[in-house]
Amino acid sequence: MKHQKFNMFALVVGPGAGSKYLHTLLDSHPEMYAIPGYCMMYFYPHYFDIYKSVRSNFDLINILLDRIPPIYDTRIMPGSETLDQLGEDGNEYMHVEKRYFLQKVLSYLPSSILDIASSADVLLALHKAHFDFFSTLIYNNKMPKNILYHIHCDAYLPFLMKDFPDSKIISMIRIPSVNISRRLRSSMLEADIVKLNALDYYFVKSSVISKISCYHFRALNYYAKVSTEIFFVDYQALVNDQINIVNSLLKQLGLHGFSDSCLTPTFAGKPHKLRFYEKHRNMTIETINSNSKSISSKPRLILDAIYSAKLEGHSIPFIIKFKYILETFMLRDYEKAELAQFFSLSSIFSYFNNISRVVALSPRQYDFLHGYFRFKWSTPQSYIKMVNFLNKPHLNSALSNFQKTNLILFYIAIYFVSCFAIFLSLFKRRYYQLMLLSLDPIQNGRLID
Repeated sequence: MKHQKFNMFALVVGPGAGSKYLHTLLDSHPEMYAIPGYCMMYFYPHYFDIYKSVRSNFDLINILLDRIPPIYDTRIMPGSETLDQLGEDGNEYMHVEKRYFLQKVLSYLPSSILDIASSADVLLALHKAHFDFFSTLIYNNKMPKNILYHIHCDAYLPFLMKDFPDSKIISMIRIPSVNISRRLRSSMLEADIVKLNALDYYFVKSSVISKISCYHFRALNYYAKVSTEIFFVDYQALVNDQINIVNSLLKQLGLHGFSDSCLTPTFAGKPHKLRFYEKHRNMTIETINSNSKSISSKPRLILDAIYSAKLEGHSIPFIIKFKYILETFMLRDYEKAELAQFFSLSSIFSYFNNISRVVALSPRQYDFLHGYFRFKWSTPQSYIKMVNFLNKPHLNSALSNFQKTNLILFYIAIYFVSCFAIFLSLFKRRYYQLMLLSLDPIQNGRLID
């Protein structure tokens, strides 16, 4: 398969927000094809995990499709993208039988029965098969040479760059003084509270303060080292003037722009609305836009200037660095809120009250084939494995009294570990933000405006 036929545009959240929204705006572009949503985010770790244990391409693709089922049926694991609620009325979805999708993917792989297909071959075959089943009339039955791959997580960019060295990166950016605190909840806690029981959520929550700062540091560190072009899309600018920002990005990518009337959020050509946000945050896109515009007028921190300097390739004066160090050690409002909530009497009482409730319930085993548990960089996998071990049912039905006692003691100990972890997280947040000063400026980035 000749990979050079396709131009790969990797869309990541980076040190920003709104990659899903940008994805929906680019979805209906006739010169670019994208698989909807986040279902391909963990493609690379899934591929390498499966590759180690299979002997045929059939087994590889069959297991892979079980890991990322929304690629052929969006009713399975629809995620926060609400891929099962597409269309104006939220009653549309995408579906084809797995066996047909499997056969189509295999038809696009090299025919050798001795070698397992490479990750590059499989990635392209998945996109081609998806196009064959779900493309709309705007493409005239011909797959575009440009692929928008919503890889989302910057940690997997090295794998993509190895497969497709000429890939271009589209990264979201947002005012960090606003973004860090907001993404603690939108990127992590909202997912954690749904997937974990109350006690495990309490432990994971104790270390959340530093995680976004850690993610940002790793992303900016990678951007400073790669030679590929990186296009930075400012979330604030996108919300305020989406048609001009989108068309400016398309121009930089060498593609035609949209007319204002054609720019509407879609997935696979079907209207997409923020139904997840309406349900879980009681927010519409209009509310989000209004809030974002009001945020732009608020005072900035030196942290914001440091990010700007790194993204735009500027040096930072010594006096700014000194002020930044002092600012970094200040306790931010979101940290105060997390500490107050974590150590409130109601929270402590709820935790210990939940111990007896969780132990009394049927044993819960977390599914380690799910990308969240197996690969998400912020998930404490060793901890989750320990919980699974302690919750292993006795005689396939319930926990023994000995297991229940061990589980109670474990969660009592975890409370005190969590108390230590939240203070450690405060330290790590400062460490990662100070480490930004050591990063080289990003010389190959372009700010879309």
